[in-house]
Amino acid sequence: MENLYQEIPLRRRSVLQKLFRQQPDENAVIEINNLLATRPVSEIRKTDVIAIAAKYKLDLLKTYSQNLEEFYAVYLHNCLKNKHLDAAEIEELDHLRMVLMLSEEKAAEIYDQMVEPIYRNAFTEAVADGELTEEETRSLENLQMRLKLSKDQVSKISENVRGALVRKKFYDAIDDERLSPEEEKELELISKNLGVQLQIDKASREKMERYKLYWAIENGELPVVETGINLQRNESCYFTTPVNWLEMRTITKRINYGGPTARIRIMKGVYYRMGSISTHRVTSEEWRHIDNGHLYLTNKRIIFMGTKKNTNIRLNRILAFTPYSNGIELEKDAGRNPFFGFAGNIELFSMILSRVLNH
Repeated sequence: MENLYQEIPLRRRSVLQKLFRQQPDENAVIEINNLLATRPVSEIRKTDVIAIAAKYKLDLLKTYSQNLEEFYAVYLHNCLKNKHLDAAEIEELDHLRMVLMLSEEKAAEIYDQMVEPIYRNAFTEAVADGELTEEETRSLENLQMRLKLSKDQVSKISENVRGALVRKKFYDAIDDERLSPEEEKELELISKNLGVQLQIDKASREKMERYKLYWAIENGELPVVETGINLQRNESCYFTTPVNWLEMRTITKRINYGGPTARIRIMKGVYYRMGSISTHRVTSEEWRHIDNGHLYLTNKRIIFMGTKKNTNIRLNRILAFTPYSNGIELEKDAGRNPFFGFAGNIELFSMILSRVLNH
């Protein structure tokens, strides 16, 4: 236990303390520290600490309880470096507890605060690979006995660590906003091995299902949607939604007239205006509503069934598309570029459209 506590010089008295023959209260704690720094714990007596308290006229447990607890915690921490307390260390700790006038309950509380993180770290390391082997279980049981942890303490630590690990594995798996069947199976296997039911909130559960769908759209078979319209042979529909069809149109706002002119009087009340009149159109590009109806995305085309007319755009005519928060703009090889406005699942439509365009 050498150099566990460092000897500290006492604080100087202030002018007022000298005048009233007082000592700095904090010197009481410093004197106890210096006792621990200069003498073996077994040689320190409770009367030594009581004498220091009387010297400074202090109730140490009331005024400096945290300091006394810290002295005990420092000694305990040093004893636990090997994750084990032998009989001599237990005896010394109990002696120190009495010297520092700490209750058995307070000492037990400090002990739990010290040893639980040790067991927690060991348990976390053991299950880091997603399973707990028989050898690791025996090692943890041995550590539990050496640290004198109760079954309730171990059970609580085990439950917290295993649950936290499964949740971490889950959030790591969906970090790329995709969840493959292999990743899902791995999560299920880890949960089974550790005996933990994945506990996630509704929002996270919805994310998981969405990210599974994202992966399937990019890598697996596209989910087919049943429709009430007649499709071509070998044509499958992958997405449908109500939409508003808009197109960019040139709108003339006004016509300005101008040009140089001159006014010449011919006779009373009659004038001749020389020059010419020119026109200047003021126009702007604006989105104009064309129709509303239902859009169907298939492996061959985009079909629009509107209230005014029906039409379709073959996939090989689409050069590019731009998704917005309220819809999709298509860029075609000829003609006007339509904007299909709809709410929700725009990212799904974009992913499916990208998939079918690339295949």
